[in-house]
Amino acid sequence: MNDIFNTNESLSKEDIRNYLGGKLSEKENREIEGKLESDPFQAEAMDGFKSVSRSVIEFEKIENKINTRINKFKFNFNAILLILSSVLIIGISVLILFPEKVENQKINTAQNFTKETKTAIVELSDSAIDVAKTLPTNEIITSSEIIVNSPIKSEQTENLNTAKNKKRTLDVIKMKMKEAVKIEVENNYKTPISIINSPHIYLHELLVLNYKNRNNIKKEEVKAELSGLPAAYENTKNDPMDLQINIKEIPYNDFLKAALLDFRENNFKTALKNFKVILNQYPNDINALFYGGLCYYNIKQKDKAIEHFEACITHSYSIFEEEANWYKAKSLYIKGDYYATKNALNSIIEGNGFYSKSAINLLSKIETKINN
Repeated sequence: MNDIFNTNESLSKEDIRNYLGGKLSEKENREIEGKLESDPFQAEAMDGFKSVSRSVIEFEKIENKINTRINKFKFNFNAILLILSSVLIIGISVLILFPEKVENQKINTAQNFTKETKTAIVELSDSAIDVAKTLPTNEIITSSEIIVNSPIKSEQTENLNTAKNKKRTLDVIKMKMKEAVKIEVENNYKTPISIINSPHIYLHELLVLNYKNRNNIKKEEVKAELSGLPAAYENTKNDPMDLQINIKEIPYNDFLKAALLDFRENNFKTALKNFKVILNQYPNDINALFYGGLCYYNIKQKDKAIEHFEACITHSYSIFEEEANWYKAKSLYIKGDYYATKNALNSIIEGNGFYSKSAINLLSKIETKINN
């Protein structure tokens, strides 16, 4: 506790002053923004400084005044005791005279708290994503692994025995086997088909929910306007007011397809930023939640990955339920939380679905580690 405010991660007044004054390099700005992203307390403080002009200077003035007053101030303990006694008497009187109102107030407060806690996932900022480190190549979850090691899907309303459904299933099997050849693995797909409640298609061989009526995705594009300054000033920084923000509208499937292509090419940070754009407009978009969670996993942000997979598991559409359960278990395992991992794996095994054998193998691995 003695060192809580002495951590190297805390921002100094000088850091704050230089950051707000635009005196730092791009790398230094990203480092500070990364710290802000990882510490909500500092981020909130920075927001406060940003909202008030000359805030750092004024803060120092106020700080000096407070210190001066504290040194001069003498406590009147009799007055304090009298005030506390009065407050206590009033509080007891309210409890005795109006118990129902107090109880109702507690209930309303609890209900409001519950509503407030049901918020969308707080995504990492682009700068925090930029400074995150990607897993080694042999540890990342690649698109090929997802394509090969995932069940074949069929909607609840479909008859598995129709010629149309059989052909589509065969096409998916061929697609998966072709992908398996690329990564030199074998898979004969003799496991049962996974029944889901969601219309689905494949984009870049990756499974997605088919949102048929999604509006265009709106993405901000920042462009710097030429200021027309004389040559003597051309090395000075642009005023923020010289930046022009344009809103570009892109059809949902086109935008999603572009993000998935980045994912396919292992450009996880770029893909994640685009999934964030989708989630900003559609916080419950199951496609962005699932593939965004995989991106977080691959850039070592395990907690964020788990949040996204849990959102997929509890989602009204069951399209990624099996996959999300499996990758949540893998995230917990990488995190080192073996107790939670075992619970997640046992749930998968009890379901006897596509990932049950993989869950048994990982559970055995955990038991061996614990026993040793």
